[in-house]
This record gives sequence, structure tokens and C-alpha cells, in this order.
Amino acid sequence: MYPRKKPNRSGTISVVVVSKSHGKTRYVHNMGTVETDAEADALLLKAHDWIEQARQSGLKPIEIIADTLARHREGILAWYDYRISNGKLEGINNKIKTMKRQAYGYRDMPFFKLKLLSLHDSTYPFSG
Repeated sequence: MYPRKKPNRSGTISVVVVSKSHGKTRYVHNMGTVETDAEADALLLKAHDWIEQARQSGLKPIEIIADTLARHREGILAWYDYRISNGKLEGINNKIKTMKRQAYGYRDMPFFKLKLLSLHDSTYPFSG
């Protein structure tokens, strides 16, 4: 869980506690809506306190989630600022692994490199 400032269309700022799992963002708690950044920062401090209370709740699953989100806080919040994903890279990596697995290994590295270079042209299943 982590707090997030969310600008509204009306010009106000909502401060919410969100949780992200399996690529989906879920609102856990709405801390409130304010007019200025200073008020939003005060609400962010309250949100951090709320997260600490969740950690100290004694419920092991909530403590694990809170700790995991705290470790990855920087990266999670950066996504909201820059909207950059490594999804395409993961897809290419998966295609390479699939190609290697289907071929049961290539006999020489130059041929494997040629297959990798032609990988982006392929829209059909790989063939040896």
C-alpha cells in the first residue's frame, strides 16, 4: 500500500491509499480531498500513518503486502509520473526463450544470432 496524490478535474487534489497487485490498482482508502499542495502533503503524512497502522494490525497478509509495497514504492510511484512499462521487453525475452526451447539448442552461435535478428519479422510460430 502507498499513498498517492490524484489531481481532480475540478482542480482539487485527492489523497488516496492504493494497492497494486497483478497489474491492477485498487483504492484501499480515501484520505480526503484538498485545495492546495500543502494540504495534500499533510494528508500524505496521515496516509503514511494509516499504512503503519495496517502494518501493525497483526494480520500477517496485510503486513506482507505493506512491506512489499514499501520496498517497491519508488518504482510504483514512478510509473504514475512517467507511464513507462517494460512489457515489450518482457515479451521479446519470452519469444527468445520460446525459440530456444523449441529448437532444443542451436549448433552454432551465428545461426542463433540470425534467428534473433529475424525474430521481430516473425508473426508465426517459430520453426527450426
